[in-house]
Amino acid sequence: MKKLNWVPDHYTYPFVFKACVVSMYGKCKAVVDARKVFDELCHRGICDSVSWNSIVSVYSHCFVPNVAVSLFREMTMGYGLLPEAVGVVNILPVCVGALLHGKETHCYAIKFILKEEHDHDDLMVINALIDMYAKCKSLEVARAMFDEICPKDRDVVTWTVMIGGYAQHGDANHALQLFSEMFKIDNRIVPNDFTISCVLMACARLAALRFDLIQRIKAIGYVPQTSFALHDVDDEEKGDLLFEHSEKLALAYAILTLPPGAPIRITKNLRICGDCHSAITYISRIVEHEIILRDSSRFHHFKNGSCSCKGNWNTTILVIGAVQGLTYLLVGLEIQDVEPPRFSIVQVHLKRCAILTS
Repeated sequence: MKKLNWVPDHYTYPFVFKACVVSMYGKCKAVVDARKVFDELCHRGICDSVSWNSIVSVYSHCFVPNVAVSLFREMTMGYGLLPEAVGVVNILPVCVGALLHGKETHCYAIKFILKEEHDHDDLMVINALIDMYAKCKSLEVARAMFDEICPKDRDVVTWTVMIGGYAQHGDANHALQLFSEMFKIDNRIVPNDFTISCVLMACARLAALRFDLIQRIKAIGYVPQTSFALHDVDDEEKGDLLFEHSEKLALAYAILTLPPGAPIRITKNLRICGDCHSAITYISRIVEHEIILRDSSRFHHFKNGSCSCKGNWNTTILVIGAVQGLTYLLVGLEIQDVEPPRFSIVQVHLKRCAILTS
């Protein structure tokens, strides 16, 4: 009414007040009292779309889905009243688990609410639809609706419901990818508490997989080598710290996101520690992936419980020679039992030789 610059009079306020009373009782979980006020309005013949939206919202928020859906249908089909965007948003949460009702509401929104040029109310409805489809495990439909929204028109709710849908159903890969897209310059979306909560849910799945891997390899003989945890804490906490090494995290993420049998490639700018080398060797026995890890010294190819370095993960062959005022550093990448090692040549200045060879 105010959007149309209509001024409410003394007849208007009683209707609004009654609808507010219905809503107030609903927020207090007093469903019976809310229904009494609503029925009184209907009995007096002064029940408008605001009152109907309020009572539908009451049953929706108190999660009485059958009654909420029944009232929504009675309002739209029986009385021919058109709910506003907020009415559709209120009914969609109770459609989770009842996808047919959700699709029915979606059709209604397309016919009576959504416009070609989306405004704020339209985005509110679309966000609720994405959330409903995602919670009903129709992630492809939810993502299609998400992608149809111009990136500059998406708000934090749009991003959060899509990330939350992926995280809720265990798709940590897409959840984290989408979260990273939020920070692109073109998007400029600041995550809120709900967004962070969804991301943490995705990370929790990653942590659960890592824990499961550790427990499975312990069952076949893996023993954490706590000497590689350099913090001054007890052995149990050292074991926990070892599980957080970057190569273990990277491996868990790859196993979670890559298809079975796909090779896993990990690059590390430091030398792999002995505990990670041992753990990954065991993990290669229980997964279908070949694991290729490149550290600062060599490539490690893990497969079926063995590594190409034959356990000499801590050995480096150095050959130093001075040619034309420069020092050449030869680093052994692989050590074989019968074949000579392969080398890569790294050219460095003579003054850095002492650092490199210490």
